[in-house]
Order: sequence, then C-alpha cells, then structure tokens
Amino acid sequence: WVSGGFILAAFAALYMYVWTPVHAGVLFQNGLRHFYDDPTPYFQKAAQIDPLDPDPWVYNAKWSRGFYEMSGSKELKLLTEAAGYLEQARQRDPFNFIYSDSLSDIYVFLSETQKENVNQYLQSAYRAQLDAQILNPGSDRIAYNLGILCEKLNQPEKAVEHFQKAVDIEDQ
Repeated sequence: WVSGGFILAAFAALYMYVWTPVHAGVLFQNGLRHFYDDPTPYFQKAAQIDPLDPDPWVYNAKWSRGFYEMSGSKELKLLTEAAGYLEQARQRDPFNFIYSDSLSDIYVFLSETQKENVNQYLQSAYRAQLDAQILNPGSDRIAYNLGILCEKLNQPEKAVEHFQKAVDIEDQ
C-alpha cells in the first residue's frame, strides 16, 4: 500500500508541477505566435490549465487594448475585456503593482471614450492607482497619476497632497 501511495503521489506531483505548466506554456506560445490574429482562445486555455500564472490574462489585456487602438473599430467591448483580464491577473498575482497601474490606465481610457460613465471609470482608476501605490509606495509617477485623477474627479485638495507626495519622493 505504501509504495502504491508513493507512486500515485509522484505522478500527481509530476502532473501538477511539470505537465501542467509545460502544457499551459505551449498554449501561451501559440497565442504569442497568433498575436496579430486573435490569440485570446490560446491565452484563455492556458489560463484555465495553469491557474497560478497571470501572464495569459496580462497578454489578453495587451492584445485587447492594442487591437482597440490599432484597428480603428473603437469597439468599447475590447477595453472592458482588457479591464476584466487585468482584474484576473491581479487576482492571480496581487503583489504586482504593474497590473493595478495598467488597469488604472484602461479605466482612464474608458472614461475618455464613454462620457456617460466618466465618474465611475475615474473612481475605478483612482482605486486601482491607490492599490498600485500601496504595493509601490516609492513611485513618484504613481503619486503624480493619483494627483491627475483627483483633478479629474474635482478634488483639488487631494490632488495637491498627491502632487506634493510625488515631489517629496522625487527629492529623496
């Protein structure tokens, strides 16, 4: 019984720690090869297979935003998809401030294109930027971006605080 359990545990470990990442990596590479077509199915399948890796979601977001900007179609669905993909990446790697920063950029982009939901998107951008600042408190750029967002949200006192923090960080 003991040796059978050991063999089963070895196969389970081999599957989980070798086969799963390799299989997900192959799908991810196929997505990169099809980046100028539509890599979304490859990245989504890779994300399903390897639930710990945020990269498929990050690249889905990059593709959706890039396709939105380059295609001229201006389908807002692509931007909202990009925001959703970055939320997935943040769930998988909550300590990477770049995902929060990128998510904030997408929300700002959405606020500029969807005038009826400007405040909602700016608030979401502000929250994402605050998350980025918590993870990377020494970034003057993040503090500056928070100031810009406060200006857009008509909160001049908060904006001045964030701009001052950006200057203080820069002076260090």
